[in-house]
Amino acid sequence: MLNLTFNIFLSINKITNIFFCSPSQYTPPSIDQCMIIHRNRTLILNLYNGVPDNLLINSFAFLFLVLLFGLLRKKAWNYGRLALLHKSENRWMELFYGEHDSRDAEIQCIEAASSSSHLSHSDRGFLSWIVTAFRLPDAELLKRAGPDGLLYVSFQRHLILLTFIMTVVSLCIILPINFHGNISGDPSAFSHTTLSNLDSRSPWLWVHTIILLSYLPIGAFVMRRFIKQKLVDALEFYTAEEARLTALVEVERKAALSRPIGVAFVTLGTPGAARTMRRALRSSPSIRWLVDYAPSPADIFWENLSIPRPCWYLNAILINAVLGLALFFLTTPAVVVTAVNNLSTTGEIKKLSPLLSAFLPTVILVSIAALMPAIVGRSESLVRHWTRSGLNRTLMRKTLLLLLLMVLILPSLGLTSAQAFVEWTINANNNTTPWQCVFLPDQGALFVNYVITAALLGTGMELMRFSELALYTIRLCMARSRAERIYVRKAVLWEFPLGAHYAWLLLVFTMTTVYSLACPLITPFGLLYMLIKHVVDRHNLCFAYGPAVGGGQLSGSAASAAGAAPVLAQAAFLALGLVRTGLSPLAAVQLSGLAISILGLVTGATLPASKPKVSGLFFSYLYFYT
Repeated sequence: MLNLTFNIFLSINKITNIFFCSPSQYTPPSIDQCMIIHRNRTLILNLYNGVPDNLLINSFAFLFLVLLFGLLRKKAWNYGRLALLHKSENRWMELFYGEHDSRDAEIQCIEAASSSSHLSHSDRGFLSWIVTAFRLPDAELLKRAGPDGLLYVSFQRHLILLTFIMTVVSLCIILPINFHGNISGDPSAFSHTTLSNLDSRSPWLWVHTIILLSYLPIGAFVMRRFIKQKLVDALEFYTAEEARLTALVEVERKAALSRPIGVAFVTLGTPGAARTMRRALRSSPSIRWLVDYAPSPADIFWENLSIPRPCWYLNAILINAVLGLALFFLTTPAVVVTAVNNLSTTGEIKKLSPLLSAFLPTVILVSIAALMPAIVGRSESLVRHWTRSGLNRTLMRKTLLLLLLMVLILPSLGLTSAQAFVEWTINANNNTTPWQCVFLPDQGALFVNYVITAALLGTGMELMRFSELALYTIRLCMARSRAERIYVRKAVLWEFPLGAHYAWLLLVFTMTTVYSLACPLITPFGLLYMLIKHVVDRHNLCFAYGPAVGGGQLSGSAASAAGAAPVLAQAAFLALGLVRTGLSPLAAVQLSGLAISILGLVTGATLPASKPKVSGLFFSYLYFYT
């Protein structure tokens, strides 16, 4: 395979010479050449490119948010269900930051009274919610967050394990190797810890390559353990499920729709009969309907089933076209940073506080990057999906692709948006500077600062939920009667947005994986993000949000996306090697490893295709679209 790779390289040698240069010709580009957004030198301090200052400011902000949350939660803890019925001065706090005991009837019937009482007595301290979030058993988490919430928490545990392995390898092996180089003369400079400090012909690059190629097998092993389902006794499991679901038949029957909507549900005796009927109806070309396994009734948007299919597809195409055009011109938050730099008040902020001006760019990056997925989520809600699991899967995929493009890929090339990339591609007078800008030391610091801000300020904001509090306040102010205000207060318990949180988690994991070798200092902050977000999400799943519905498929899709992170890291490392050294035996090994990794990921050799983890009784249902 190596000979084949070299033959391919020799056949395209003339083409690659246009973009890549030999080791003797390579000179590291300057920051001004790579960054289309020229930053003022006062924005980021010289000491380690502003990383210590950013860490200090974010630490103080995180401590302030945690203390504020502890005060509000302690003050609002003892109200519970009475807040929905009686008027008090602190109702907004007790509704938003207290425990929501007034869940729907289905959740109440499966929660144990003893465990709820134990949580109420053990979680009344100022910061005791942190201990409670860690000590909460999976059985209680399953009752409060649902199966998909438990799968999400389990997925976080596996990512924490992988990030911990990368942190140990990066700090104990990669960082000393990078620091051993002599390209950057100043040992106190941030670039002295990056891959750019090594000579392009250094034999130590083989260590980087071997470690990087081992990430995918290790990640596949861990993710396989996550995807693998635990075997249980079938008779015992289905007997318990039948008893539980039979008790809910009357409740579901009362909630059934009485008017025809073009969808028919057929109940069969066994899963084998359902498979036989589905296969027979799908093979008949004369029947004009679609047949598939029915999701759980709680997963269906019943009001969207009556929409005609042509109207649904037309609506989806129009919404996605408008969204694509908007994101084409505003792909990265760097566009907003440019606009802020042009404001007249920016210079006054720089003069007033250099420390604040050093903290401002990263906050803008995180804030705007958080706004764009919200826009995607709003557009997907207008598409009117038929199931909640389908909505969450589409939201996760689109949000993850958008975040990877606007936060990781394009900024790594020194580009501000997809529009800038297209303009550079079609410009006849373009040069090879963006290819040489991969893994510039300053951009490595930018990603480190981004992960720090997401780990501290971002998770603190998720804990406080200021955006949802503002939305709740607006709805409460717009209520025109006492009855509407009571309804708004009862609707304060939102569903946990699984799709968006999966995307944010995978973004930081992918960013940490891609830069774990070129910029090893990013790994401890990536691990810090995983740990803090794990605690915050466990608390929010149990005490702040309602159970999320993912159909059991989100976790499998997220595991496949996590498997793509080492592949992106291999592609970036190969591009860096081609830019710095051109064609070489090391590049041939990297290309071969990348091809094998892509083949294994596509064919499912590394990670098997995910299957929906549905309840066994609903497996016997079929639904027809006429």
